[in-house]
Amino acid sequence: PGSVPPNSKELYEEGAAIYSELITKDGEFQEALVRKFLLEDPAKYPKCSGSRKISDNISDLKAQVAANNKGIQLIKNLI
Repeated sequence: PGSVPPNSKELYEEGAAIYSELITKDGEFQEALVRKFLLEDPAKYPKCSGSRKISDNISDLKAQVAANNKGIQLIKNLI
């Protein structure tokens, strides 16, 4: 277990590298895009398979989006 293998020499060996993307667009979670970045793109590199548990990653991201939306709603109510 661990997030970064100690023998990594290349960035792709450490995990997915995503520069900047919107994971929601017009209020819709972009699941296909997330799957591409976490599962398909990393699998293009040698000895890489992408996310080990994509369903957990997607659930975590959806929960983070929901928490941010709730925060936005609470701030708007405060204002």
